[in-house]
Amino acid sequence: MIRYWDAHRTHHSHLSIMHDPILYRLRVAGATIGTLCLLAGVLGNSLVLLSVWCYRPLRRVVNLFVASLAACDLVQTLTIRVLHVQTYFVGYWTLGSRTCAYALLVSNVVILTTFTCPPQIPAPLRHGSGT
Repeated sequence: MIRYWDAHRTHHSHLSIMHDPILYRLRVAGATIGTLCLLAGVLGNSLVLLSVWCYRPLRRVVNLFVASLAACDLVQTLTIRVLHVQTYFVGYWTLGSRTCAYALLVSNVVILTTFTCPPQIPAPLRHGSGT
């Protein structure tokens, strides 16, 4: 027996993927896990950034790179993870193909920016050492 969306997919595969319903159990699991990851990502990355910002001994080159990764992950969590969680709550992608392209673009740009533009700090190890 062919379901409606299976028959619909054969004719308009690029359109029906965004409107395929997600099973209820998968929706609940996805929304729960996604929300927990969203909260943990925001809290954890915020704590990393706050600790590097407030605690002066942590301002070393390696820790600034870690802070840069935390900022990247925070931006991606707030812009992309929210869209994924929303999809699980509703049951299908409701935001259209432009938002899908936006999500992909933001995700890739944020990741590439982190690795291609490391923190530019002139002589960070001598900063504050009195020399």
